[in-house]
Amino acid sequence: MNKTKSAFTIIELAITLTIIAIIITAISYNYFNVQQKTKTERNYYYANEVIQAIERFKGLNTTGSRYPLKNSAKNGVIDQDSDFMDMLSAHNRDNLSFSDLPDANNPDRIYIETCIRSDGSDNIPVGATIHYWDFVKKEIKVLKVGKTDQTGLYSCF
Repeated sequence: MNKTKSAFTIIELAITLTIIAIIITAISYNYFNVQQKTKTERNYYYANEVIQAIERFKGLNTTGSRYPLKNSAKNGVIDQDSDFMDMLSAHNRDNLSFSDLPDANNPDRIYIETCIRSDGSDNIPVGATIHYWDFVKKEIKVLKVGKTDQTGLYSCF
């Protein structure tokens, strides 16, 4: 009676390893995409938190309905209002910028521009734009609050 030994051939092992490698690659690619989407959602959350703080500050302001960021008339420098800054989370206080946009090197930065009337009638802020980094598209996204039309009556800086 002849007994035959059954074993995997080299070709069968190569095919099996190739299939396993493809599965691992697909899983790691999807994991990376989920990470990038999660980071973008986190930045969107923090940018929205800034908008909510702006609206809260505007609603609580007893000297009139104004936005918390004001033009100091010193070469366009934007003053930081301490009451507004106190409304932000520690993350946003540490990463908020009034001068530098977010980028791939500083993706956690949240940048604020103040919008005022461009006809020179007053320097009262009427809105703001909040910029945050999108990890998926690798670009800056913008959220707006108040009057922010940059094509005419209002200018943001």
